[in-house]
This record gives sequence, structure tokens and C-alpha cells, in this order.
Amino acid sequence: MPTKITTLMREQTLEKRNCLIYGIWEANVENILDRSKEDTSLDESIQLKHKEILFIESLLLGLPLCPLCIWVDKNEEWTIVDGKKRIRAINRYAHDELCLDGLKLLSTYNESFFSDLLPLQQRSFLKITFRVIVLHESVTKRSRNYISDLLNGFRGSNAEIS
Repeated sequence: MPTKITTLMREQTLEKRNCLIYGIWEANVENILDRSKEDTSLDESIQLKHKEILFIESLLLGLPLCPLCIWVDKNEEWTIVDGKKRIRAINRYAHDELCLDGLKLLSTYNESFFSDLLPLQQRSFLKITFRVIVLHESVTKRSRNYISDLLNGFRGSNAEIS
């Protein structure tokens, strides 16, 4: 038998879910790079570069990926809510701005750039697919920021580049 509290909890859940209009897309690396206007210039800290390289290694290994989260405005422009650093890493690698180094599982890739891959490997990399949570234009900036916090808190601090 539901109590008054559980009924209120359920009502609040439904109310808040209705405010978060979203869909799920599948997008490959090539599509993401085409649509993304992310600046690839980053703080060149050694720790950040190492995380980017590990993320690229995880892509090359075919490991499961955390979804990206974007907000699409009425002009169909993308704003990345969650995944900026991952997209920057992909962009930097695909444009030969990131040299792989220190890889343990794919050590033959060390000291290489994207352009060093065989054309088939390059095409395969660009066809890697991400799930993308697409937030409707009606989702407010405050809600988008909160969703980003939820997604990052869920993955924890030792997860891939956020």
C-alpha cells in the first residue's frame, strides 16, 4: 500500500522527468567531429594529455563508451553538456595534434599519430559509434548543468575523460 510520501515521491519524479525532454541518438566519431565546434586548444598538462591518450587507446580497443550528452537549440546547433574533453581528445587525435605515447596494451601505437594508421584503420576509427543523449531545446541551462553534474558524479573520478 503506497504511503503519502511514496505517492509524493512518484509524482515529483514524473513531474521532473516531464521537464527533461530528451532522446537517444547514435553518432559516429566522424559525425561528432563534423557537428562539434569544440576548441582543441587545451592546457597541455601532462596528466590531461595522458588521459586523452588512454581514452584514444580505449577507443582503438573497442571498449564500451560512456554516452555523450548534448543540447540542441532551435537552429540545430549543438552545445555539449557532457563529453567536451572526450570530443577534444578525438579531435586532437584525428587532426594529428596528439601523439600516442605510453600505451601499454597497444604499445605498437606508441610514437604514432592518426595519419600513421592505415586508411582502413582511420575509417574504422571515424566510424566508432557513441550513444548520445540529446536534450530538447526547452531544457534550461540550469537543468543542463545539473544533468552534467549527475552524469559526472555517476561515473566517478577514476572514469575516462569527462
